[in-house]
Amino acid sequence: MKSFAFFALSAIASAAMAVQPTSPGTVTVGPSGSSLQNSSIGDTTLSNLASGPSTVAYQNLASNQGGTVRINGVSQQFLTTTGPGTQVNNRASGPSSVAVQDLSSNAGNVSIGSGAASSQRTTLRGGTIVDNLASGNSSQAFQNLSSNNGNVNVNGGTSSQTTAMNGSTARNLASNTNTVATQNFSSNYGGTGTGVLLNANSTQSTTFATGTDARNEAAGTSSKAVQNFASNYLDVTINARSSQTVTASGNTDFSNTAFGPSSAAAQNVASNFDNVTINGASTQSAAFSGSIVNNQANGSFSRAVQNISSNYAASPAF
Repeated sequence: MKSFAFFALSAIASAAMAVQPTSPGTVTVGPSGSSLQNSSIGDTTLSNLASGPSTVAYQNLASNQGGTVRINGVSQQFLTTTGPGTQVNNRASGPSSVAVQDLSSNAGNVSIGSGAASSQRTTLRGGTIVDNLASGNSSQAFQNLSSNNGNVNVNGGTSSQTTAMNGSTARNLASNTNTVATQNFSSNYGGTGTGVLLNANSTQSTTFATGTDARNEAAGTSSKAVQNFASNYLDVTINARSSQTVTASGNTDFSNTAFGPSSAAAQNVASNFDNVTINGASTQSAAFSGSIVNNQANGSFSRAVQNISSNYAASPAF
């Protein structure tokens, strides 16, 4: 499963290099600094599209993106959507294209320092549709909500990540050959260096209510789809207190499917994925009521893994 994270981090880094004359810069919230980022969207279609060959598209709302994101003070990142009719779309449709969309998130090598406080909250209401799609050959699409994407180090402050969806749809799809689609909700998605290191308290919460639909699908040949809810992904070390909670009620549908030949789909719900070390206190909770939870692999040599309140150490074969 390391290949997933390698693709994610290398794609972000190489894409940034492609659009900047120098290496990616640094975003810093200093020890005495305070940063409030707040976005509100109603009855709006928000689209981020990389459609040409080898194109790159970035879209950030209430987010920080750079080679390094350092939070040493107080950082608050809030996004609220209201429907009906609100759509948040991230699509990489051109061959070898990359699309990255961040909502209340940090992308890069993320560190939360001693005494710092990071609060990330995304609220999706009233029929909001959140789509992440990689459809061009060898394209890559990354969508983050209330998440940190890259090497993530919570060193001494506190990290709170919250996503709430009511009557909304979250879809993550890798539909063509060698595509990669990654969608994160209230999650930390580690890179190829330190992965996810929690040396201080971390709270991750995702709530689904009233007919919410969460789908993750790898449909193309050798495609990869990863969807994380209140989870930590890749080389996870917990040295402090970690709380991961997912609550779903009222006809909520969780679906993880690998249809394409040699495809791989992973869906993590309040879980830790790949090389998990717990030296502190870890609480993982998932509560479902009136929900459908589906995990399916039916393409030749396809693989589907679904983790609920679990720790999963992936084999090299996955």
